[in-house]
Amino acid sequence: MRILFFLILLFSSYVIKSQNIFSGVYTGAINGDPATITINQQGMNVTGQYQETSNTYLIRGNIESNILHGLLTLPDNGMQIGTFDAALNTQGLHIDFLLLGTTKVSADFIKSPVHQNEVSANPTIGNNIPKDNFNRDPLVVGHWIKEEVINSGFGDNSASMTTAYYLTFMHDGTFVQEKASGAGGSNWSGGSKRTLDASGQWYTKDQIMYVRPQGQSNYVRLNQYLFHDGALVFK
Repeated sequence: MRILFFLILLFSSYVIKSQNIFSGVYTGAINGDPATITINQQGMNVTGQYQETSNTYLIRGNIESNILHGLLTLPDNGMQIGTFDAALNTQGLHIDFLLLGTTKVSADFIKSPVHQNEVSANPTIGNNIPKDNFNRDPLVVGHWIKEEVINSGFGDNSASMTTAYYLTFMHDGTFVQEKASGAGGSNWSGGSKRTLDASGQWYTKDQIMYVRPQGQSNYVRLNQYLFHDGALVFK
């Protein structure tokens, strides 16, 4: 009886894991433009978003026989602009789009993995009060993303590379910055996993950010900052 109970638990664990294999962040390129797909899976239902350059679309769909069938919609009014079928492969995700009912586009996306020996993709902000006398703007605390895009070439010879920086300012006066990159052309794509780029301490004074990178003894002026439409901007 105990063996049967153990096998039931093991099978249940396998089913739960198999139902969440699509969840993750995938990077690639469409016609030379960098693109990112974020998928959140609950059971057989999927939500998420597709981002290409400065355009963002919502994703919703369901999984049948290991194939994700989905819709792309505009975030403002929910208008459907395309459908897609996606399947997992050894590198990440292969996806076939049908846009506006006429245009077919296929691409491969690489999944951004999170390893135990890396910094967590979502560092805990926490509420610990730092033991110093520096002031810290509470509006700065949180998770921020910066993207840098480089494009080159034309037509079939075009290529692009996107580097994303994930910056987290925490209540205790520490910060962590991670980065990941993706690149692609007309018939190829690739990417790097998310890794630690920098960490240390921070404080603010008169709308100016000061940081002390790990291993350094003194704080240095980073830059003046402000907020625009809810985004943290360095001048």
